Formats: sequence, structure tokens, C-alpha cells
Amino acid sequence: MLAAICICFVIIAVPFIAYPGLLWLHAKTSKRHTAYDDTFTPPVDLIICAFNEADVIEEKIKNCLNLDYPNNLLNIWVASDGCTDDTEAIVERYAHQGIRLLKL
Repeated sequence: MLAAICICFVIIAVPFIAYPGLLWLHAKTSKRHTAYDDTFTPPVDLIICAFNEADVIEEKIKNCLNLDYPNNLLNIWVASDGCTDDTEAIVERYAHQGIRLLKL
């Protein structure tokens, strides 16, 4: 019975004591790569979900186009969820500027 209690204690103790200790030991002994590369700019997809947003979608698109981010790395998507107003027509006017419309 004592052996079973000891085994249960070890099973419970490992995640809370041994594992954090092993992580700490690994962090202290391993080589870290801490150099920060500020020249890396990842590609970004900006998704706008819209449902009958004709009143505000043009302002939102203009705001997104004016973001301070490289144009070749920024993809702007407008997901239209079955709009019954002019939202899709407004978005399509900006297709030549790279705005993509997803009709759902």
C-alpha cells in the first residue's frame, strides 16, 4: 500500500516539480539565439467581415489602405456574409487597389 501511495505521489509531483526544474535547467545550459532581426517584415492578411456595412465599409477600406505597412506584404480581404445592400459593389470598386472580396 505504501508503494502505491509513493507511486501516486511521484506521478503527481513530476509535472509540478520535476518538469519546471528540467525546463529551468535546460534554459540555463542551452545556447540562446536572442538576436532580434528588425528587418524582417512578415506578410499579413487583414480580414474584414461585413454584413450590410455599406454605410461604413468605404471608410474602413480607405483606413486599411492607409496603413503604414508595405503594400506587397499586406493582403486585405473583405468577407461578405450575404449582404443585401451595396457593400459588395463598394468593395469591388477597390479591387484595382488589391482589395479582395469573398462572397459567402
